[in-house]
Amino acid sequence: KYALIVMWHVLEHIDNPVQAHRNFYSALNPGGRCVHYYASPNNLPLTLNRLLPETISAYLVKLAQPARDLEGSRGKFKAVYKMCGAPSRALSGVFEEIGYTISQHTGYIGHTYYERFKPAAMLERRLRKIIHKLQLPLTSNCLLVLEKRA
Repeated sequence: KYALIVMWHVLEHIDNPVQAHRNFYSALNPGGRCVHYYASPNNLPLTLNRLLPETISAYLVKLAQPARDLEGSRGKFKAVYKMCGAPSRALSGVFEEIGYTISQHTGYIGHTYYERFKPAAMLERRLRKIIHKLQLPLTSNCLLVLEKRA
């Protein structure tokens, strides 16, 4: 049994996240935590990643990040984005039904996909402020901390 399970950009690639979370739950000690930092599809680049054929989305990633080694350790893996939304009651309910208590679920805005395209990067940075002010559920990444009830 484990006190802590940590995943960095894994959740968006899991085909059956409900079963995976049941497995994580059974592997945790009472009071143990499962921590996820995951990409959320609630923004333009990751929506395109989800909707476009893999060859086209890989091409766009290479265009946006030419130094990225897509064949090596920073490869592009198919993303399914199941249970990877912004914090919501519905998503919380799924985790609570498994038996978790949600210690933290925070959405973050912003990413680096537009950095090579300066006008788009400036626009995206300005939009972040508006999105934050209006509390829109348009997140780029989320931090989720689940705790197994003692």
